[in-house]
Amino acid sequence: MKLCSKCNKRPAVVFITRLEGDKSVSDGICLRCARELGITQVEEIIKQSGISEEDMDRLDGEIESLMEMSSDGVDDVDDGKTPQIDFNKLFGSMMFPGNMGGAVSPADDGQKSKDKKNQKKNDKSEERKYLSAYCRDLTLMARVGKIDKTIGREKEIARLLFPILKKWWIMILSYMKKSMLIRKPYNRARAVEYAKTWALSRNPLFSRFDSLGGDCTNFVSQCLFAGSCVMNETPTFGWYYRAAGDYAPAWTGVPYLYNFLTENMEVGPFGAEIPIDAAMPGDVIQLGRRDGTYYHTLIVVGMRDGVPLICAHDNDA
Repeated sequence: MKLCSKCNKRPAVVFITRLEGDKSVSDGICLRCARELGITQVEEIIKQSGISEEDMDRLDGEIESLMEMSSDGVDDVDDGKTPQIDFNKLFGSMMFPGNMGGAVSPADDGQKSKDKKNQKKNDKSEERKYLSAYCRDLTLMARVGKIDKTIGREKEIARLLFPILKKWWIMILSYMKKSMLIRKPYNRARAVEYAKTWALSRNPLFSRFDSLGGDCTNFVSQCLFAGSCVMNETPTFGWYYRAAGDYAPAWTGVPYLYNFLTENMEVGPFGAEIPIDAAMPGDVIQLGRRDGTYYHTLIVVGMRDGVPLICAHDNDA
């Protein structure tokens, strides 16, 4: 869980992307810090949701409690898996008898089991004679119903409940993150400028895909990034380029780019199909066949008499 880059205490739910030189840097901040920074969208969402200062304080306290529980060793397992619980410690020999090995007859097994129980009972009585004499046996009191059976079981209960609470909080934070995405305009002029600059050459910051199925979608993705300054780094289904061999299918694949742009509901650029006569500089065109397959990606850099002017790679233009 990523912490707020400002206070380093609470989980980040608002993510802001900024451009530093040629790199896109993403900062994550918590709800309270976002409110203190005066982000309009956050203020509107909080106002519409009816979240008061008391609600904010209570939410912070519950999140900090979960974080402390995790740091105390409760969350000592992999994500999504049930923690290791010592059931033998929880339920004693009632659930896990001592020796399960050996081949014995049913009669012998029953007698041995009875003898072992009596022996263990005598041993326990001897061990606990001082407990009975000088202390209150809380286990016995809980067994006969004099006190709540959960007393003294806080750690075990926490281990059982934490995975459920953790998934619940992840669902809430994920919903809040999606509802607080800040929409920013697509800079068409910057995308067109990039397209004209690199249409007849190759930007050395990106790999060339001319011999790997074509460089057309890689080039158009670079143009879109120049105009949006944000990537979606979701594994497999996102839209990003980090290095040679480390990029999303949508960055270089014709149909994958279409699927990402038309279905994206999270971080990154998004779009929809429009008629060709409604195209504008900075829009994307994809060429296809009658069988419904698409094979080439272009970017519009101008219009002349209702006809789009394009830039593209492979057959550089």
